Order: sequence, then C-alpha cells, then structure tokens
Amino acid sequence: KFMFSIAEIFKEERDPFFKRGVERGIKRGIETGTAQIIKNLILNTGATDAEISRNTGVPAETIRNIRAAMKQED
Repeated sequence: KFMFSIAEIFKEERDPFFKRGVERGIKRGIETGTAQIIKNLILNTGATDAEISRNTGVPAETIRNIRAAMKQED
C-alpha cells in the first residue's frame, strides 16, 4: 500500500505550528469572551470605565476602546 495518511508520519501534538495555532485560538477565544463581558457590563451596569477596569483587570484604555466601538456600531 503506497498511499498513507500524513498523520501516520506527523503527530499533531508534536508539531510546533499546530501547537502555536491552538495557543493563538485559545488566546483569541479568551479575548473575545473578555470583550463580551465588558460589553455586558457597559450595557447592563452603568459602571464607569475605571470600575470595570478595577473589577476585570483589563486596562481602562481597552475599555474606552470597546465603549467607543460600541458607539460606532449604533
């Protein structure tokens, strides 16, 4: 049998590009989730940027950027 699967040669768990892609995906997912939490806090609590920053650990500048992007979406 000449045809074989590439998975027989390379293991995804050992591939540095695969690992880096997984890490980037996890990081992007966390960032997306954090942004959604901040949006919900802005919409539902009336908290200031400083209060949200203090409670989430996200820099106030990032919160201001999210708030500005939300205003542009409207």
